[in-house]
Amino acid sequence: MPSFLKKDGLVDVKSRSGTYVSQPNVKDIEEIYEVRKALEGRAIKLSMTNMPRQILEKIYQNVLEVDHDIDTGNLNTFFQSDRNLHKTLITYSKNSRLIKMMESLETQINWIGVMIAHSQERPRQAKNEHKEILNVLLRSDVLLAQNLMEGHIKTIKQMTLKDFR
Repeated sequence: MPSFLKKDGLVDVKSRSGTYVSQPNVKDIEEIYEVRKALEGRAIKLSMTNMPRQILEKIYQNVLEVDHDIDTGNLNTFFQSDRNLHKTLITYSKNSRLIKMMESLETQINWIGVMIAHSQERPRQAKNEHKEILNVLLRSDVLLAQNLMEGHIKTIKQMTLKDFR
């Protein structure tokens, strides 16, 4: 068994019993999203001094293009667009420690994202929040963008916790 599965919290290994797929609990979700909120809020500020406007415009266009796929139930395109937005902001922060911390959460964030996407409404809501964040970034209002990102992640956390309680 690959050791990264255990390291990423995706499996539990119990001696003399076996290996089991992990299920995140409420504490896991709270911790993951609290750390994510802090890191991604900071990443917005850092990335805006490093990211070319064309990259922001390309991400914005990508976010606009997922509407049809969400309507038809093809959520894979949404998930790709979602992770592309968040990863690009993290990457352009140019902060190696922030990038490594987010990479350590990435598998769990993806896993939880797939688990809570029961309907088209949640991806549509997230897409609208992404659009708003990007609009604000294109206007260079970094403080508002940070607040919107933190609110976006808080909303995802609340929706996720609602599913687990």
